[in-house]
Amino acid sequence: MRVYCETYGCTMNRGDAELMLGQLAAAGHEVVPSPAKADAIIVNTCAVKGTTYRRMLRRLRELRNSNGKRVVVAGCLPLIDLASIEQIGVFAGIVSCRSVGEIAGVFERIAREEQNVRTLKQAPCEKPTMPKLRSSEVSAIVAICEGCTSNCSYCSVKFARGKLHSFDARSILSEAEAAINAGYREILLTAQDTAAYGLDTGANLPELLNSITSLEGKFKIRIGMMNPRNVKPILPE
Repeated sequence: MRVYCETYGCTMNRGDAELMLGQLAAAGHEVVPSPAKADAIIVNTCAVKGTTYRRMLRRLRELRNSNGKRVVVAGCLPLIDLASIEQIGVFAGIVSCRSVGEIAGVFERIAREEQNVRTLKQAPCEKPTMPKLRSSEVSAIVAICEGCTSNCSYCSVKFARGKLHSFDARSILSEAEAAINAGYREILLTAQDTAAYGLDTGANLPELLNSITSLEGKFKIRIGMMNPRNVKPILPE
C-alpha cells in the first residue's frame, strides 16, 4: 500500500511519524511524498491548544468528505477527544500516540478492507528500539521519555501522553550511536519535558548527556523543551 503521513505539532510527534513510517516500510508498504500519490493517509494530529485542535477537526472533515482515500487518525487527538473524531465519520483506522508500535498490524487489517481498525493503548511503548524512517538527513530525533509530571489545568497533552515514562538509557544510547554512525550530525533529544528524564527511574538528564557525549564521532546534541521546575535542580550538573 502507498502511504503518506502528514504530521502536526511537536518534535515528539515528528518522531512518532518517523517511527510509524519506518515500521510500515519494513512491512513492505511504500512511503510516498504527497497525498495525491497515496492509497492511505495518516493524519498525525496535535491537540495541544484550541486553534490547533479545531484545525485538526477541519482537516479530518476535509479528508473524510473529499478524496475517497483511506484515512488513519493518529497522534494526540484520539486519546484527548475520540468522540469528536467519531462524530466526523468512520475512518479506516484510529491509532493513539502510545500505540504507534502497532501501526503495521493496523495497516495489515486495512489492506484486507477492514474499516474502523482501532488501537488506543494507554501504556507507553519503547520507542528508541523501533525502526524509523528519518525525515532529515542531518538531525536524528531521539525520544528520551514520554508524558510529564504535572497536571496543568490548561493542557490536554497529559491525557494523550500520560504520566512520565523514561526510556531505557541503553536503548537511547544505542539509537544515538546508530544515528551518528549513519552520518547524522545532530542528535535531537525530545520529550514533553526533557528535564524530567529519569525522575521515575532514578536516572537523570545530566547522566544521560554525559553518556551520549562520550560516544565517538563528530556531532552536536540539541535538547528539546524543559519545564523550568524540573530543570532548575539539575542546572549545576
